[in-house]
Amino acid sequence: MQALGGTLGNIVGTPRLRLLSVNENLVEALSLPLPANSIAMDMATFRDRYAAGERNFRRVDLSGADLGAIELISVFFDWAVLNEANLERAIILESQLSGTVLFRANLKEAVLTETDFYKAKLHQANLEGAILYRTRLRRAMLTGANLTRAVLVEADLLEADLSGADLTNAHFFRTRMPSGVIRDDG
Repeated sequence: MQALGGTLGNIVGTPRLRLLSVNENLVEALSLPLPANSIAMDMATFRDRYAAGERNFRRVDLSGADLGAIELISVFFDWAVLNEANLERAIILESQLSGTVLFRANLKEAVLTETDFYKAKLHQANLEGAILYRTRLRRAMLTGANLTRAVLVEADLLEADLSGADLTNAHFFRTRMPSGVIRDDG
């Protein structure tokens, strides 16, 4: 069985395999437990609730949502599903996205400041030209992610999985790498 260019191999029979989206083209097997009991939400509902002051969007499913150029401050998206969501040029400040699944999400030129992506799954996410300032990506899965021209300042990538990630022309300033070593290109 093929899944997005890779074989599912021996993990097909494991209880951690799960369909993340109704989209027939999107079937992904991840080795970490995935959010359960996600609540589907449409963009209009999300925008209305956010405009009304709501900040708790834990476990929501906004797969495929267009959040391009949105500004999100102090939002809780823990264990949410944002597969193939468009967050291009989004500004996300002081927010929680722990355990969030952002498979193939577009975060091109996004600004992520003091945001926590602990154990988030950013498999094949596009972070080209993104700015990550004091962003925590501990134990995050960034396999196959595009970090071309990304700028990471005081970011924390401790134990993150960067297998197959494209770091071409990425810049690191006082950033803790997966091994624990501090990298400073400045």
